[in-house]
Formats: sequence, structure tokens, C-alpha cells
Amino acid sequence: MSLLQTLMDKFWNPDVWLPPNVTWADLEPNDKIAYAEYRHLVIPLPLAVVLLVLRFILERYWFASVGISLGIKNTKPKKAPPNEILERAYLSKGKIKHKQLEEMPLGNVWFQQDGATAHTARASMTVLRAKFPGRLISLRGDILWAAHSPVLTPCDFLWGYLKAEVFKHRPTNLLQLKNVIWQEVAQILVHVLERADANFRKRLHQCIENGGHNLQDILFKTT
Repeated sequence: MSLLQTLMDKFWNPDVWLPPNVTWADLEPNDKIAYAEYRHLVIPLPLAVVLLVLRFILERYWFASVGISLGIKNTKPKKAPPNEILERAYLSKGKIKHKQLEEMPLGNVWFQQDGATAHTARASMTVLRAKFPGRLISLRGDILWAAHSPVLTPCDFLWGYLKAEVFKHRPTNLLQLKNVIWQEVAQILVHVLERADANFRKRLHQCIENGGHNLQDILFKTT
């Protein structure tokens, strides 16, 4: 026991942990100063565990049933169906050339989009389902997926560019805003669109070369 006490005294030696002329007694709470203590964790940690358990119980046995009673569908994400043709093509032609992409039949193309309201509106989804039957990766699409992929969205650049130009005019009402948007869209230079398109195609090739995995070092700018 004395050996353990000696080791503890050496470990907590104030010369190791504290500035000169300061001892552990100086850090004891008093009437003027209250220091944090490890005992303060006695209540928050068990309380956090209780709240996590409570959340699990409420979500599983109450919130879920209430949501279903209100008409919210309890659907689970669908896994992408196996496609032996695409798998064999990828294994045999790991890197697809740009010309091959342009000549690929539409029936072999899968379409992926984010969950923006305009993209998932009924009219938009009707058109996409007609062009890509069973191959639409989207919110409320044929294949549910967290579909937003910034490496494949040239409009991320174009929308940012457009908004920056629009708000230089500081429109004060909705009509002015609409007119300025029309004006600035018409003034986007062709070479800017061409560079965005070229950069988009470059990203497509990078995704193919990376086997569909995330691109860690990609720069989001046109070249």
C-alpha cells in the first residue's frame, strides 16, 4: 500500500504538473473560485445514457407508429440490383474512353440526382422514369440512395457564379430579382459553360478510374 501511495505521490507531483510556486491546494475550490471537478461528471454521463435510451424507445415504439398513422411510409432503402453485364464490362474495360461514353446506348445508362425539390417533383420524376426505367438513383426514385455527389454537379459552380453576379445588383423585390436572373443568365459567356462542361466530363472519367469511390483530392473549379 505504501508503495502504491509513493507512486501516486510521484505521479501527481506538483513540480511535474503545475507552474512554479503553485500547489494542488491552490486549486481547491473555495468561496470565491469554483473549479471543475471529476465529480461533476457523475450526473451528466448517466443522464446522457438515459436520454439515448429514451430516444431509442420513443423512436421505435411511439414516433414510428405515430408517423405511420399520419401516412408516412415505412420504406427501407433498396439495394442496387446486380447487373452482370455492367460488372463484366467494368472488369474487362476498367477504363472507359470518352468516345465510348458518348456512343453508349441510353438503355445502359443509370441516372443519379440529388434530392432537390425541383428534381424530385412529379413532372420531373415522370420524365426521368420514362428515360431511365428502373435505373433512376434518386430520392423517391427506383433506387434510394444518398445521391448528391458534388464531384458530378457542374451546376454547383454555375449556380454559385450566377448568384454572385445577381446579388451584385442588390434586388429589392421579387420582380427585380427575376429580371436580374434572366439578365445574368443571358450574359454567361459561352466559354464559361464550355469549361464547366469539360470539367464535368473530366470528373466523370476520374470517377470511373476511381471505381466509383469518393474523390478525395478533387478541386471544385473549372480549368
